[in-house]
Amino acid sequence: MPNVNPRTNLTLKPELHDLIQETADHLGLKRAQLITNLLEEFAPQLEKMCIAFREIKEKQVDPSLVVSAFGADSMAEITQATAQLAQELAQMQKGKTHD
Repeated sequence: MPNVNPRTNLTLKPELHDLIQETADHLGLKRAQLITNLLEEFAPQLEKMCIAFREIKEKQVDPSLVVSAFGADSMAEITQATAQLAQELAQMQKGKTHD
């Protein structure tokens, strides 16, 4: 059955390619799976960026206000995601010490 999802070709700098490959190897994923997962995780941010661009373009909103609000929201989400990742890594480490 053919894939119904659109495809996107990427050209990466060698350093980024190697980083993605190593990360995929550590996670037991193919590069395409890792890139797809990363983009899916970032999709809410992309959506917010599009909303911000629309506000600036259509509503003639002051770009500095939109960017400031976007930045504040992004930092809060990054902080939350970092805390969650730290918890997950701690759980993984606990599991390894009990093996």
